[in-house]
Amino acid sequence: MAMTQSPWLARKYNPVLWVGFAVLVFAVLWWLAYYGQWQGWFGLLDVKFNCLSGGTFECDSFQEFIGKSAIPVYSPMAFWAGAILSIVGLYLSGRRG
Repeated sequence: MAMTQSPWLARKYNPVLWVGFAVLVFAVLWWLAYYGQWQGWFGLLDVKFNCLSGGTFECDSFQEFIGKSAIPVYSPMAFWAGAILSIVGLYLSGRRG
């Protein structure tokens, strides 16, 4: 008799979904750490928020203000990779159930 995996368990342990979420969390922490060097983590957050998903003129200006840093320049590619992996993981979780 073969043991079947419950749909809830399949959704909970979907590796693609968890990797996607981990990459998203990493991207947000990297974004906070890098852009937080200018005016603190929450200073000018409304302007810095645009830098999370893509480059704008303000993001380029912040990078010039920050200059050389021990933290690598934030790349929105990490955010988009995490978002795409999370969406694929959610899709796969729905198909398993």
